Amino acid sequence: MAAEKLAPAPRSRREKIYDRLAWLSGNFVLLPVTPLGHADGFRPSVIAAAVLTLPGA
Repeated sequence: MAAEKLAPAPRSRREKIYDRLAWLSGNFVLLPVTPLGHADGFRPSVIAAAVLTLPGA
C-alpha cells in the first residue's frame, strides 16, 4: 500500500496578516530601549527590553 502524501493547506489572508503584525510589533517594542543601552549599561537595557516586551507577548 502506498503512503499518502499530505500537503499543508495554504495560509489564509488572516494568518498572513497576523504574521506581519507579530513581526512589526516585535520590532517596534525594542525601539524605545535602544537609547538606554548607551547611557545605562547592558543589564538595565536588557531588563527594560524584557519589561517592555513581555506584556506585549
